[in-house]
Formats: sequence, structure tokens, C-alpha cells
Amino acid sequence: MNWLFFAILAYFIAAIVSVLDKVILNVAIPRPVSYAAWVGIFGIYGLLLVPFGFNPAPLFQNLNLLWLSLGSGAIFIFGLYFLFSAIRISEVSRISPVFGSLVAVFTLIFARVLAVETLDNLQLFAFLLLFFGGVIISVKFKDIQALSLKAIYFSTIGAILFSLSFILIKIAYSQTAFLNAFIAGRIGEVIAGIILLIFFAQESPYAVRSYFRNLPSFKTAGLFVLNKSLAGVFFLLQNYATFLGSASLVQGLSGIRYVFLLLFSSLLAFEYPKFLKEKISFKAVLIKFLALFFIVVGLFILALGERPTDLAPGLKDFGVTFSKIRAEELGLDWQETLRSIFDELGIKKIRLSAYWTDIEPSPRVFNFFDLDWQIAEAERRDANLILVLGQRLPRWPECHIPEWAENLPAAERQERLLKVIELIVNRYKSSPAIEYWQVENEPFLIGFGECPKFSKEFLDEEIALVKSLDSRPVIVSDSGELSFWLQAARRADIFGTTMYRIIWSNKLPGDGYLNYPLPPSFFHLKANLIKYFTGTKGIIVTELQAEPWGPKATYEMLPEERDISLSLEQFKKNVEYARAVGFREAYLWGVEWWYWEKLNGRPEFWNYAKTLFRK
Repeated sequence: MNWLFFAILAYFIAAIVSVLDKVILNVAIPRPVSYAAWVGIFGIYGLLLVPFGFNPAPLFQNLNLLWLSLGSGAIFIFGLYFLFSAIRISEVSRISPVFGSLVAVFTLIFARVLAVETLDNLQLFAFLLLFFGGVIISVKFKDIQALSLKAIYFSTIGAILFSLSFILIKIAYSQTAFLNAFIAGRIGEVIAGIILLIFFAQESPYAVRSYFRNLPSFKTAGLFVLNKSLAGVFFLLQNYATFLGSASLVQGLSGIRYVFLLLFSSLLAFEYPKFLKEKISFKAVLIKFLALFFIVVGLFILALGERPTDLAPGLKDFGVTFSKIRAEELGLDWQETLRSIFDELGIKKIRLSAYWTDIEPSPRVFNFFDLDWQIAEAERRDANLILVLGQRLPRWPECHIPEWAENLPAAERQERLLKVIELIVNRYKSSPAIEYWQVENEPFLIGFGECPKFSKEFLDEEIALVKSLDSRPVIVSDSGELSFWLQAARRADIFGTTMYRIIWSNKLPGDGYLNYPLPPSFFHLKANLIKYFTGTKGIIVTELQAEPWGPKATYEMLPEERDISLSLEQFKKNVEYARAVGFREAYLWGVEWWYWEKLNGRPEFWNYAKTLFRK
């Protein structure tokens, strides 16, 4: 189950613990070293989990795991000593929010420095939103001003030790089963508690006994037991969330407990008006809403940034997009190029375009020869095809409209196009090679290409026509980087995304190049978005960048200029990026260029591509 669920549940319980703290913790804690010692000793409760799957063998086979787990528990108890020391100097309501914020920051730092985990850009953005939201909703500037230097010193040391404890146990969790490391960690707590009890906590049994005697009543003592039991459940769930996910993000989420606490406090204030002591003002409400906004957005990003295993089950197959127009632009024999693509690379998945300019060069004069030939070659080799239909098809100028149709009224031009689509589908629907129909190419990418005014209503007509003629799935594609996908995915059986890594535009500053700083989770976020809000049945990459993109035509650039946006190393990085995203199919963009490079003395792109298609 998702780590985020367990983290949120843990902090929900932590909020209940905080509410109970407000009710019962009016008695000062005993000497910090005494209290920390006894909390450590009570870590023996971890042994209750032994029958549920604890196996010590891996810990003794790899003693590093044992020391990591024991050390994590012991360091946690030493961190508690410093936390309790800070609380005794100041107040828990002032120390706790500051301490939690420090733990989140130090955990992120330690995770990075020790190379335990690295957050991608999207996760880091979510962490910052959650962190600042937690700080805004919980930390008051006047409380920070009221803290003594000694309290800040103890809080900082304690936060460092807590963070180190979380990172050590995360390392252990990554190498063994959850209960193995968790129970060993609790044994580490017991050992640390005994050490503190023997060497530092003079008369600690009497101090703790005195603390219990000072509880106002038997009823309050019962609440105390309940409170500490819930605190144990919180700690267990928080550790399990760390086991499943990121230690940094689990700590970054700690601010959500204050959201729950605010909710609980507000509800209790109706029955017990004195419970919520904070003065309500417009400024205070505004600040709370700002904090909630940060936290909700951060949670939204984390929740949707998780890889959806149904839509991204792992990259299984590569294909290519082949364009007769592109081959001719590069001065290639397009038929020879396509044969080489099939026979030398071993391609079994290919995306072809039914260009209106080729099929109807003159009004009502149809020529299917070139497309017949391409599809026949695919059938001969048992290849699977995506056939792209419409006016907006792969390759510049994006919209491929015959000259005779360019100046027709929009309604008449659309009518002619629908007739062409009908002829194409009826001509090839009996072909066993056709796997998908794709209607238009990135139709919602407005402003890119030389195209007439876009009409969603006409796009819907095209899709409806294709579905009325054949039962094969329909692909509708959209920009991977510049769109939220919703409009395209809502119309698609299978959604197709582009995936470009380094682009060039004369609208960009400097040299015009942009290396997209988008982690794989960016695509997972949008995949989850369309999963919940559309009925699309799958996602494929219809265009994975595998050719240069620069200020001049490819054949006009020098090799070093082409390598700026697509060197062989970048080619490999793009492939690995697609694997990390994990959509089940990826159609590489640029196969004609690989062949052109091969003929011009640089066969490395072609040769590397062979390794992708030969199984």
C-alpha cells in the first residue's frame, strides 16, 4: 500500500496524541535523562511484534544491518533526552513545532549527504510546500523569540539525532524486512535506556513514580496510558511509512499533524471554549489558509506523483515513427530507408502517417500507392502499426493540407477531410498490421505549426467517424511537457504523449536551448490525473526524442551542433528516462536521421538503436 497513506494516518494519530497532551500534560516532566531512560526501556514493547514475522538471521548474517538498527534506536533515545531538556527549559507548545521543522530539514540534508535517497525536482517542490505549510501553521514568531539560546541548542542537537536515527533505520529498511529492523531498533532503545538509567539517571525510578503520582486523577492516568499507547502506534506507522517510502518526505509531511490538530481543536472549542486559546483574527485565518493551501498542494503532488502501476507497468516495447516526408527531406530514398528500418533494426512496431497531401493531391483524385506499399511491407514482416489520420500529422509544418484545400471554407475543408478519413479506414481496416488508429497528432498543441483554427467539435467528429467504422482502439496524443492531457485523454481509448528532453526555440533566452528539468514523477502526476478524471485505458509514448532539435535543419548543422541536443550519450539518457517513466510502449522519434547519420559516417546511433529492438 502507498507510503503516503500510512504517513498521513500516522500524523492523524499524532494529532490525537497532541490533543490528549493538552488535556493531561499539565505536570512538568521529571529530569529529562530519567524520562528518556524509561521511554527507552519501554521500547521492549517491540518484542510483542516478534511472532508476526521477525527473523533475526539476516541481521546476524549482515552485522552492519544489526548495528544500523540498534544504533538508530539508541540515537533516538539520546535525541529524546535533548528534546525533553528543551521542553523543560521552555514549553512543549513552543518547542514541538520548531523541533519538528528542524527534524524535517536535517533529515533531508542527511539523506542527501549520505546518498540514502535523493528527491527529484517535483518531490523537492512538494517537500518545500509541506515544510513551509507546516512552519506557517505551527510556528509562531513570538514563540521563537521567547526561546532561550539553551532551549534552541538542545532542540537543534535533538533534531540532528532524530534525523540521523531516521536515516540509519531507512538504510536498514532498504536491506531487510520491516519487522527485522524495527524490532532491532527497539532493542537499541532498551539498551540506550539502560545506559542512561545506570550511568546518568540517579533516582530515576523515584522521579518517574513521582510524575505519575502528580497526575490529577485515576481518570487522567488512564488518559496518559491511552496517550502513550497511541504514541506507540504513531511511531510504528511512521516507521512503516519510512520503510515504504522516503524518510525525507515522511518527515516533511509532519506539518500535516497541525492541520489535524487545528481541526480537532476547532471542534473541541465548540464544547470547551477555553480549549482553543488562540485569538481568531482575519490575519490569523488568512495565515492558516495559506498554510493549508501549501500543505494541500504538496499532498496533491505527492499523491499524484506516485507511479501508477496500471498505466505505467514498465516499458516493454520500443517502436519508431517513420515519415516518408522526413526521409525525402534528408535526401534519402524513403523506400530503401523503410526496408532498412524493418530488416536491419528488426522493428516490429511502427507509426505511419496517412498524409492527406499524398492521398488526395488533387480534388477527388486519390493516390494510395505509397501508403499501400508501406503497409504491405509491415504486413510482410508481421509488424504492428499505428496509422495516424487527419490533417495534423507528424513532421513540419504539422498540418499537411493539400494546396487546393487550403483556401476552402472551413466547413467544406472539414467535409473533404472526413471523406478521406473514411476512405483510409475502410481501405485498411482489414489489415492485420493495424493495431491502433491515431486521430490527429497533438491536436491541442495550439500555436505550434502552420495550421488552421482548431475545432474541438471537429476533432470529436473525426474520432466518432473512425470508431463507427472500426473497433480498434483510437489514440489521441498531446504534448508531454506543455499540457495537462485531460482534453486529449478524455477522447482517447489509448492516450499518447510526447517526451522531449532538450529542445530549441527562438523564443528562449540565451542560445535558445532548454533541457527540461522534469523528473519521471512529472509524467506520473499527469498519468494519475487522467486516470481519475478520464476513461483512458492506457498510455504510450508516441514520440520519444531521438533526433537533434536546433536552430537549423538537421542536415545543415555540424555534428557538434547536432550533439548539443542529441549526442549518443543523450540518446541513451532519453531511453533510460522513458524506462523510468514506465509507460508500456515508446515510439522513438528520428529513425530517418539515424539512417542518414549512418550513411554519412556516424553509424553509432543506428547501431545503438539495434540493441533496443533485438530481443
